[in-house]
Amino acid sequence: MEQDTNHRSILNTVTQARAYRCDDLDLALIELVGSDPRITNRAISKRLGISVATVASRLRRLQQDNYLAFTVVVDSQAAGYEASGRAFVSVDGACVRPVATKIAELPVAQAVVLTLGAADVQVKLIASDSAQLLRALDQIRAIEGVASVEVDVDLEYHVYPNSQMSLPSRPWDPSDLPAPIVELDALDRALIVDAAADASRSNREIARVLKVSEFTVRSRLARLEEAGLLRVLAVTDPLALGLVGACAYLRLAFIGADRRAVVSQLVALPGVASLNSCIGLDDFVATIVGADHNELWSTICAVREIEGLTRLRTLTIIETVSAQAHLGHFVK
Repeated sequence: MEQDTNHRSILNTVTQARAYRCDDLDLALIELVGSDPRITNRAISKRLGISVATVASRLRRLQQDNYLAFTVVVDSQAAGYEASGRAFVSVDGACVRPVATKIAELPVAQAVVLTLGAADVQVKLIASDSAQLLRALDQIRAIEGVASVEVDVDLEYHVYPNSQMSLPSRPWDPSDLPAPIVELDALDRALIVDAAADASRSNREIARVLKVSEFTVRSRLARLEEAGLLRVLAVTDPLALGLVGACAYLRLAFIGADRRAVVSQLVALPGVASLNSCIGLDDFVATIVGADHNELWSTICAVREIEGLTRLRTLTIIETVSAQAHLGHFVK
């Protein structure tokens, strides 16, 4: 099995991140490229009142140290993934990691995460249809050491952190997208691969590599973005930057509550990084983040105040075993 470059222990990451201090200039640079990934170094220098050389060196260091990357993120639904959900896996004995590693080999396992709490492993599943999703669940249940599997099927994403991921992200093949909303030819796929590796390069540089005109690069990328298939983004690794020190999943069930009101209250909480509604044992699954566990606890306490909450289960995130970070959800 190919080694997964997204393999990252939160505890190790936070320890390493404390050696690096993101200063105000770094944060300002990250904010600017986050709002406009195609902004030029010259424009940044004028906005921040620093030299172009300083901008270039700072951005280069952030990229080389895997704190920042310019890449493309694909909308899962626009790529043809019509079914998604989460499996919460409980494991017999002490064989959690081998089970998680085996699950990560499944093509539909978008993310496999070790957790503490109501389950040992959380698996984010993404499939071309419900039949493929059901087959994957059967495969997970058949893995030696799996004691039980609880399932939530996604209905809708209300918040999703497309511009945050573990870095470096691993290479991927656009040919694996099941049914893109626009037809992709060989040049489109080559362009996506190139932009996924480093989207900070100019259209002229990309055109030189692919041996096509600059106009072709610009128009092809525009076509893919306008169709809603992908976005060119400046993404950061908040764990590596030390901006996040603790993460958890919240599994939430409500009775008698207005779902729209619940969504509004949840997305307003600063600690909620992602939120989706679902069908299954839970009504919502949220990912919460904080500088430390005290901040997580503050978010949990705020969630408990929402009217109609009948059940809250917390799974502390320990380690990401694998992740297909290029697959996102573009919230309408």
